[in-house]
Amino acid sequence: MTSSRVGTLGWAERTGGILSRRERIGLLGDAARLQMQILPAQTRALLGRGNPRAVSVDQDRLRVLDTMIAREAEALCAEVYTQALLNHCLRSYAWGTILAQRDGLDHDPELFYVTCLLHDLGVTDRYRDTVTGQACFAAAGATVAREWSRERGWREPRCTALADAISQHLNPYVAPEHGIEAHLMQAGAGFDVVGMRHWEVATPTVQTVLASHPRLGFKKSFGSAMCAQADQHHGTRTHFLYRYMQFGARINRAPYPD
Repeated sequence: MTSSRVGTLGWAERTGGILSRRERIGLLGDAARLQMQILPAQTRALLGRGNPRAVSVDQDRLRVLDTMIAREAEALCAEVYTQALLNHCLRSYAWGTILAQRDGLDHDPELFYVTCLLHDLGVTDRYRDTVTGQACFAAAGATVAREWSRERGWREPRCTALADAISQHLNPYVAPEHGIEAHLMQAGAGFDVVGMRHWEVATPTVQTVLASHPRLGFKKSFGSAMCAQADQHHGTRTHFLYRYMQFGARINRAPYPD
């Protein structure tokens, strides 16, 4: 069942966002399989070897959407995010859009854009620790985003897709069959936070995105916020990432100047 899968909002509501031992082992397995899959390309990148298959995307294809709910999401983010965090959300949208083109994945641009904008609501001063009984910031943000989208007339399946994509983005990997937008959300955020798959995008395209949405010291500010979450909420996926996957070091090693 979808609601029982680790990372979905249904799972988080049932567990309070706390991983069982079996679930931690499962996530470690997902991470190991992903690492084995990307290891050859990652090694070539670390050795400074270019990737002739790196994708280039025209800047016009990365334009943000101009729909009513997109503008309302932007307005909310302008109220609750720092500029560095807002730029992270916009870059996550750009990276996910680029990877969707590279992988030939059809997706809903509006749903994906709103997902990217709202995916870090749970770490903001306004919404941090506001969902009773929920230790996971991603699930708390997903709960807020689901109610926000309901209030704006989205139908329930679309609200659920939004919430699940936000809640799942802390997983080491989200398969496309678990939601295209969820897959792209996790991939875009991973690209931005730790440089996952950066070698698959041509350097001029990367530079264009960074110029459009500067990082503004993102490594330090975001790393501090995530470390605080891990320290405060043991047993969550954030704590798992720090304890088992060297998340802080990975953030610092991301291949972007801050």
